[in-house]
Amino acid sequence: MISMMSFILGVKHFAFVEMILRVIGGVCVLVIGWKYAQLIKNNCKQYDEDVVEKAVHSILPDAKIDPKGRINVNKLYNMGVIPDFSSASGSYLISYSRNGGTNYFSNLSLDYTNDVYGQGKVNTVFTGQAYVLYLGNCLKGKIRLVASKNKKALSLLHKTDENEKQIMTGNSTFDDTFTVYTTDERIVSYALNDQVMDKLLALKQSYGGFAMSVCQNEAVIAFNTGAVYFAMPHNYQNIEQISIETSKNEIQNVLNLVKEIEKSIG
Repeated sequence: MISMMSFILGVKHFAFVEMILRVIGGVCVLVIGWKYAQLIKNNCKQYDEDVVEKAVHSILPDAKIDPKGRINVNKLYNMGVIPDFSSASGSYLISYSRNGGTNYFSNLSLDYTNDVYGQGKVNTVFTGQAYVLYLGNCLKGKIRLVASKNKKALSLLHKTDENEKQIMTGNSTFDDTFTVYTTDERIVSYALNDQVMDKLLALKQSYGGFAMSVCQNEAVIAFNTGAVYFAMPHNYQNIEQISIETSKNEIQNVLNLVKEIEKSIG
C-alpha cells in the first residue's frame, strides 16, 4: 500500500515538475522571441540610418525618409498610371521640396481581389516604385504614355480625361514600344523630343514596364519592376551592390528624365 502511495505521489510530483518546466520553457521562448524581435528592430533602424539615409541623401540632401510610409495611390490611379486595385501597401516613402511642391516616391505593392463565386482570389497586380514629381515648367495639356502595346494591360489603366486620345509620335522605335495618349497633339512634338524619347526607351530597357503621366507641372510615374528597393538584405555581404546602388540608379535616372522634360516644355 505504501509503495502504491509513493508511486502515486511520485507521479503527481513528476507531473507538477513537468508543468513547471513547461511554464519556464514557454517564458524562455517568449523572452528569446522578444529579444530576437528587438534585435531585428534595432538592426532595421541601424540599416535605415546608416545605409538608406546616406544613399538617399547623396542624391537628395534635404529628403525625408519614412521606412513604413507609402505614396498616395489614389493620385496615381486618377492619373492613369496604375491598374485598379483592392488594397495597397508600400515602404520607404521619400519626400522632398522642389519647384513649389512636395515631391514623393516609394515602394508600392497593389493587390486586386477578384471575388468570383465568393472565392475571393487575390492577385498582385503591381509591385515596384511610384513617383509624384513637380516640374519647374508647366505643360499646357496632358500626355500619358505606357510602356506596353498589350490591349488588355492598357485597358486596366484608368482613362484620365474624356478628351484624351491615342496618337503616334512618328518615331517608329518609340511607337513600337510605347502607347501614347494626349489631350493636345501639338504639345507632343516638343514635350516628347528625341532626348526625352531616348531616356524613356532606356528606362524601359532597364526597368521593364512602366507608365507616366505629365499634366501641367506634375509628372507621375509608376515602374512595375517586381522589386522592392532599399529592402534590408539578409546579410551584409556586398550590401552596396544588393539593392542600394540599384535603388540610387533608378532615382537618379528618373530625376534626369524629369529635368529633360522640364527643358523640353520650358
